[in-house]
Amino acid sequence: MDEFRKSLAYIVVAFFAACIGLLVAVVDVAVVEGSKPPRVGFVPDREWEEEQNRETTHFCITFFSMTYAAGALIYRWRGDSEAAQTLHRWSSWHMLILHILGSGVLVFGGWLAWKRFAVIRPSLLVVVILVAMSAWDAVRNRKSQNPRET
Repeated sequence: MDEFRKSLAYIVVAFFAACIGLLVAVVDVAVVEGSKPPRVGFVPDREWEEEQNRETTHFCITFFSMTYAAGALIYRWRGDSEAAQTLHRWSSWHMLILHILGSGVLVFGGWLAWKRFAVIRPSLLVVVILVAMSAWDAVRNRKSQNPRET
């Protein structure tokens, strides 16, 4: 029964983390969509498609990075350091790539949204979270590789 509860807890944490990631990603898209001028006939199709692709990319980066962050945070709040460490161990290399590349994409897209629509994307807050998480992981990895001798 204990193994069942543990598995159920993992599923519940993953569900709530995904809900948080989805909520943040939807808010980001809604803010930009709500502030964009309506499409009129003189907007080239290529430019419109590029903007739609950029929004889809922002949605995916925001969703995955916030889901990971929320899952790690929920595990830590629950005091389940074993699950948090397992999550970190399973995802450390590809999350680092997502944090680095994702931050660059989100900053570039945020700059374009500001330039074109005079709107500040909420995903720029995600960049701050990604940078903070990357710094935290780097410090934690360095400490675990070079433990201090007492």
